[in-house]
Amino acid sequence: MDSDTSQELLGLDELTILQNHMLRCAQLAADELEFMDALLVAVAHDTYGEPEGLISIKEKLNLPAIIAPVIARGQDTGIFRKGSSPVDLAAGITNTLLMRCFTR
Repeated sequence: MDSDTSQELLGLDELTILQNHMLRCAQLAADELEFMDALLVAVAHDTYGEPEGLISIKEKLNLPAIIAPVIARGQDTGIFRKGSSPVDLAAGITNTLLMRCFTR
């Protein structure tokens, strides 16, 4: 059982779960600098490498997929607006958070 599912069972609302998720991701970035450096290199390779040789980080390490269901529930209950898909919002939040961590 993942941490976000555990938080749901505790009765936490979607906004609190999203905040906790973001804090855990930021803490991971702060605590695991070598992993984050390797991730950044892999993402750059995935973005700019030759298509036939890509390892597809988005498929192997899909961080937005962890939080997208929570965002979807939040949209259904009216906590979050429905202007974008849950996957797009999760990707935007995750990318922004990681970019801030990488550049600090």
